[in-house]
Amino acid sequence: MTRGRQTAELRITHAEEVAPGVRSLILRPVAGGALPSFAPGSHIALSCGGQVNAYSLTNDGHDPDHYAISVRRQDDGRGGSVWLHNAPVGTVVDGAAPRCDFGPVRTARRHLLISAGIGLTPFLSYLRLVPRWGHAMQMLHVAPYGAVIPHLAELQDLAGPGNFQLARGRQAFAAALERALHSQPMGTHLYICGPAGFMDDVLAKAQAAGWPQARCHIERFGAAQSVSGQAFTAVLARSGRVVEVAAETSLLDALEEAGVSWPALCRNGVCGECRMDGVSGEITHHDFVLDDAERASGTCLMPCVSRARGGLSLICRESAMQPGPAYREASAQGTMRCQAALPGQVPPAPAPDAGRLPAAERQVPGLQPGLHASRFPWPFSADHYAYSANVEPAPGCVRTAAGAWGATILDVDGEYERELAERSAILQRDLSRYASLEHMREAGWDALLWGLRELAASNPTMRLERRGEAYEWTNPRLKTTQVFRYGDDSTLPMPPLMYLASQVQEDVVLLDQREGQLWVDAGCVTFASNWSMAFDAGMSFMEIHGPIPHDYADGAIPRAQQFLMRLQPGQVFRRLNWTSTAGYRLDTALDSYDQWGATRTAMARDPALAAFHMRVEVQHLIRLPRSGAIMFLIRTYLLPLADILGVPQWRAQFAAVLQTLPPDLAQYKGLGTIRQPLLRVLAGAERA
Repeated sequence: MTRGRQTAELRITHAEEVAPGVRSLILRPVAGGALPSFAPGSHIALSCGGQVNAYSLTNDGHDPDHYAISVRRQDDGRGGSVWLHNAPVGTVVDGAAPRCDFGPVRTARRHLLISAGIGLTPFLSYLRLVPRWGHAMQMLHVAPYGAVIPHLAELQDLAGPGNFQLARGRQAFAAALERALHSQPMGTHLYICGPAGFMDDVLAKAQAAGWPQARCHIERFGAAQSVSGQAFTAVLARSGRVVEVAAETSLLDALEEAGVSWPALCRNGVCGECRMDGVSGEITHHDFVLDDAERASGTCLMPCVSRARGGLSLICRESAMQPGPAYREASAQGTMRCQAALPGQVPPAPAPDAGRLPAAERQVPGLQPGLHASRFPWPFSADHYAYSANVEPAPGCVRTAAGAWGATILDVDGEYERELAERSAILQRDLSRYASLEHMREAGWDALLWGLRELAASNPTMRLERRGEAYEWTNPRLKTTQVFRYGDDSTLPMPPLMYLASQVQEDVVLLDQREGQLWVDAGCVTFASNWSMAFDAGMSFMEIHGPIPHDYADGAIPRAQQFLMRLQPGQVFRRLNWTSTAGYRLDTALDSYDQWGATRTAMARDPALAAFHMRVEVQHLIRLPRSGAIMFLIRTYLLPLADILGVPQWRAQFAAVLQTLPPDLAQYKGLGTIRQPLLRVLAGAERA
């Protein structure tokens, strides 16, 4: 299977011909238990007799115990569909975790679904949203006269009266499509799935009718154009290594033959799995994935089908010749773990103190027992600092000069009860620290279930149990038990996202992905550093990060957004962000500046800088499985200057960083007026 994607054995437990040439299969995990949840429009990659094929999932994606697919037999294909049609019940296949590249847009006022042939399959999972979340959907399917339509009765039932139309023949479909395209309310999004020529025709008619490109979505499952062309060379810039690509060979095949491992799935320019960034040269694109702007940039391609134009060379940066962060392979610490991992693939949950050094080893000369240094995520790995995305897989234990951190995603420590009591008090005073736009309701429930499962997995005393249609959450640390039904707001004492924030020490932010951007559309943030959830709610990812100096020149934030938009369910990454603050205070949001601003001014007048604290945020980045939203978990740690002085390696490294930090970046980190006094304190401790 492909790099960085978990697989598990699935057994065919039921097979049925639902239409001539269409076989419906039920797949259950050989290891038993629940399968990863998935968003509407998701597909699963299966190993089918030596081929890897992707098929739309047609069942409900909420805590499924099976996956359902429908396969059209293609005798002139690569053999995967024929193999599945011939496979008897009981056959075991390898399946990857579900992936979604064709999900419904949550902000849409209405969803118009247009399909032909087997293209109706992804819309089965779309229509299942109607009873749970109340999405308004209308579906139009075209088929020849007399053709048997697979799943017809189920589609009609799911869509509801008047929301499903079957057009027999081209003329009837043309008339029905014309009416559908011209009768939708503002804010409707269009989704098209079927043969390539059909989708191109519908898309052209929609654009002629005035539909914006951003509101038209397609899923292609056929093959792109031939990969053949003139021979060319691919040059790996850093090493200077040259890979020759023959006229009848794809760049992807040539790289693999040269020993360069690269993620791939469809190998037809359709799925986007093999995307390669950091390319320079003239490119001939043959894929169905990149938009016009990405193609015009000349910096990215799909190596399975695209190649250098006219036999010229392509230069690939060595850093780009590694799988992109969104496709990075799981590490030995279980970086791809979480609720969305397949059975048999979830690493064992770490013990509460997993990754921490024995007490004797955690003692550092000059430190008193119980101080925060032993668990502090020291942010520097070198004697200089430059703003970057600095993303790595998570979780994974990181040893420092004073201890260790990072063994779990949700860190529950001795400050748990105190910090959650502080969060509750802040929310009682200022409810604007919580915000959730209407379309993020589903994502809030998705975040809650993911978070409680993760919390229970890493804290044996906490439990989340399924009881029929309900869940029971037990948290002895907070002396609480809560029974709730997924999606039913009346079963919780507060909104689901706020309830999650009442159980974890992390601030929680949810990002929606639409129109080629990320939008901060929900969050519960009580421990912000110089920003405001109330102000930022509804803003784009790029707008929020606008004040960061040096950033747009270096391109870190645009790269971070591209990375985040390629995250797939089941992948967890983290990054560190650091700044400074005065006193042991978690809440330094703009909303409460009147409460802490004077303390910062007073600290600058103290030559010893006794109130100085380094503030580090461990930010975990997760693509939620059901809604497709991206969750940011932001855990804040504070370390007094005295603790930094007590660790010689940290003291020297911090001084080196301060000496080389650009002035505007120092100002942004809260060090503008105290950098020189801070260097004097560090130097004095070094001499002592």
